[in-house]
Amino acid sequence: LFMRCQLSRLQKGHATDEWFQLSSHVPLKGIEPGSLRVRARYSMEKIMPEEEYSEFKELVLQKELHVVYALSHVCGQDRTLLAGILLKIFLHEKLESLLLRTLNDREISMEDEATTLFRATTLASTLMEQYMKATATRFVHHALKDSILKIMLNPSKLEKNEDVNTNLAHLLSILSELVEKIFMAAEILPP
Repeated sequence: LFMRCQLSRLQKGHATDEWFQLSSHVPLKGIEPGSLRVRARYSMEKIMPEEEYSEFKELVLQKELHVVYALSHVCGQDRTLLAGILLKIFLHEKLESLLLRTLNDREISMEDEATTLFRATTLASTLMEQYMKATATRFVHHALKDSILKIMLNPSKLEKNEDVNTNLAHLLSILSELVEKIFMAAEILPP
């Protein structure tokens, strides 16, 4: 089964949420193939040979990160896209710690209130979120999956006659177990 969508009717950068009729390469004797709901954002990227990007990549990778700061000021709503691209570049060059440390240090130095630190959606926080998802997801699944499944098997909603202290004790034991499992899985902790 397949569906068709005329790209010419989509606007670059805008999201679409539509139902598209499915078709088949072979006749489906009396069977309707149905439809497919598509939620997507159309973007068009011109991809050139790698050597075309080498000078720009060198500028982006400079230790002072001037180009990264400039890009963060002009990216607007495309912060997530910019963070993803920067992270791929720095991961490929094994310089992700430079990027994350420098941007996070800068954000810390610019913040006066510790309580509001990393609350805003900045390039640093977006990069950190994407980096953690990219590197720590397997670790978290491995370390915590069994304990999380126990919580889901024990409903968190109290009935009228249930003992609050029993539920609190259960929650605290699960939390202790989660912390212990994180430390026990240290050998697979991402760098």
